[in-house]
Amino acid sequence: METRDELLAAVEARLRQAAAADLAPVLALEAADEAQRLASLLTEGDGDLHARYLLGMLHWHRSQGLPSGQDLSAAVTVLTPCFAAGIGAFPPVLARALAEQAMPPAIAALQRMNEPPPPPRTRCRARWTSGSASGTPFLPAIRGTPRAKPPRGWPCRPGSGAPGTRRT
Repeated sequence: METRDELLAAVEARLRQAAAADLAPVLALEAADEAQRLASLLTEGDGDLHARYLLGMLHWHRSQGLPSGQDLSAAVTVLTPCFAAGIGAFPPVLARALAEQAMPPAIAALQRMNEPPPPPRTRCRARWTSGSASGTPFLPAIRGTPRAKPPRGWPCRPGSGAPGTRRT
């Protein structure tokens, strides 16, 4: 059983040969086995971008030599976090596919960031609308009364303009 570092070294050696226009090492059955073992070591959100980059580039080079680009979708899936983090250099065709994969989640995250925050809940509103859960047994009766007023000493009074109060 190879360790993570041994797997990474083997994949790196295969990628160096593939960069020299020799796809035979990345198309070998051992390369597919190494890719599968390396993928089993990675988990979603583990932050191991170096290993993801090497695995993704191995899939990319395999897709260049296999019929109908079989490993292309695996390459795009594995490399998307690296692309989003700005790690690595990608061929233009792969970069375009990565951008198409990474854009929808990035746009959704930006839209969530630009949404206005929900209005703050004030202490008065929480007490006025929470019923007997706050330890005041008379609140359900007050809610049923059309022109109810909170007891003396409450932090806000009806009509004070505080959220959750009514005008009397």
